[in-house]
Amino acid sequence: MARGTIITDTLKDGAKRYRTVIRVEHDGQRKQVWKTFDRKKDAEDYLDRTSPDVRDQTYREIKKATFGQYIKHWKETYLIPQKLKPFTIHGYGSILDAHLVPKFGHCAMQAIESAEITAFEARLLQSGKSSTTVRNILTVLGRIFRDARKEHYLKISPMQDMDKTKVTKTKKGRALKPDEIRSLLAECAGMLRIVVLTAGLRRSEIFALHWTDDKGDARSYVDFENDVIRVRQAICFLHGRQLKPKTAGAASWVFTAPKSKQSIRDVPLSPALKKELLAHYLRAADKHGLVFQTANGTPVDPNNVCRYNPEPKTPVDSRYQQPRVYFPDAVRQAGIGPLRFHDLRHTYGSMKIDQGENIYDVQRWMGHSSIQVTIDIYGHPLTDRGPEAAAKTDAMLFGMPTEAPGRRPSRPPIDRFLNIRKGPGNRPFFVGGLASSPELLENC
Repeated sequence: MARGTIITDTLKDGAKRYRTVIRVEHDGQRKQVWKTFDRKKDAEDYLDRTSPDVRDQTYREIKKATFGQYIKHWKETYLIPQKLKPFTIHGYGSILDAHLVPKFGHCAMQAIESAEITAFEARLLQSGKSSTTVRNILTVLGRIFRDARKEHYLKISPMQDMDKTKVTKTKKGRALKPDEIRSLLAECAGMLRIVVLTAGLRRSEIFALHWTDDKGDARSYVDFENDVIRVRQAICFLHGRQLKPKTAGAASWVFTAPKSKQSIRDVPLSPALKKELLAHYLRAADKHGLVFQTANGTPVDPNNVCRYNPEPKTPVDSRYQQPRVYFPDAVRQAGIGPLRFHDLRHTYGSMKIDQGENIYDVQRWMGHSSIQVTIDIYGHPLTDRGPEAAAKTDAMLFGMPTEAPGRRPSRPPIDRFLNIRKGPGNRPFFVGGLASSPELLENC
């Protein structure tokens, strides 16, 4: 009986109820699934929907739970360090606590519909949230519904046919010009100068660097012998949000794998950076520990370097007796306009592309997953090479020598370059084609 059966019950007051029963087999065990409806049509519609699954033996009974109840289970099952990085766990937890649970926590999982999610998306955008933030929130919600469907809390995801939030790019990365970089470096001192020079790396990668890898724990370290920085780790600061209940002496940071598999890489060590790091190494008390550490030997929180310094006087780093300058202070003193710390990474990638490095090498040094990411995000033109590129095309096609940028050559009259002849009444007419005179080709 593939479709199931409808049984009609008559109550004492004469009202009728309709019970459906379907027989299913799951994991070698047979069971009956009963449901009751007030109308016969509703019972028939239910059997019509479930009969294909019953016939194909794919029917699963949908579990009942509210969104809030399922989230408790979801956190324990999916939001764990064995499956996600700490920073991702914190991000998902923040989205759940601030947006999703307050909105959908009381709703039954099967009662949440696409129209309600679309209205939720519109309210977030109207409240001033950026399109990127809204898209991230809905991405987490979509993942929750996919997992709920796999665990039979839903038959289908209400976001299955929804379009992703269109992201409008309002902020673009900035790439500094060489003179701006020099102005910034002139205002940096001590550890900050080294950090700025190392800025081809992500913040979390910079502050996870060690001097050696002699403990064999696959740490990131500076390889002076081969002039490379070997990126193998990143550091994540929890900032008060703990994965587990806070215990006495618990660290507020953790070392993790880098952002992606491609982020595990070797980055060339420039001569200027090597010189700065060697001087820093000679001053360091711990020659086997972290490159950047506090006076207590703990990792430096990137936010403590990149934040604004409210103190009127520049504090002194007691570890090296050097002025401690915060990144926003150095940017302001350099007079180069607004700049994020991550823009230094934009600058590094853009400079490598601009100086003609192989694009595949740049991708590898940046740790990008694809060439397209490198070109789209970090291909900021530092100089206008349009005229130079046009001259190179002429040299390739016609054998014309390229000229130094900035020089404006003397141009011969256009009628000397083209095959123009004098006709009746001394009027010029175009014969067609380029003039074949070698002298003209040399002068053009």
